[in-house]
Amino acid sequence: MTLVNLSGTEARTVVVQAGAFAEHDIETAGYTWTAPGWTGTHTEYISHDVEITGRETAAGGLWLDAELPPGTEVTLTLRLRLRVRVPPARTPWDTAPWDAAAEDAAGKG
Repeated sequence: MTLVNLSGTEARTVVVQAGAFAEHDIETAGYTWTAPGWTGTHTEYISHDVEITGRETAAGGLWLDAELPPGTEVTLTLRLRLRVRVPPARTPWDTAPWDAAAEDAAGKG
């Protein structure tokens, strides 16, 4: 997936969820991003090389916070473990612990 921060001055954080109902786990996240800034001046007819950097990191969870500096484009490649839990019906902002009964029913507890 590709995420773009159109703001030229403010950083943004985007929460990415593994599955429509958070039933999957994000194992790893590979990402590439382009450096912020303009690739040339407004009077030039040629484009300049844009610095592209990439890396892969372990994630391990339902959600991933993607931090986007001003004026950047980030491409995420996520490796998921599919259908590892009963959909929890909670959001990344909930503070309540997991429902132990639901995990036990799914054989995860």
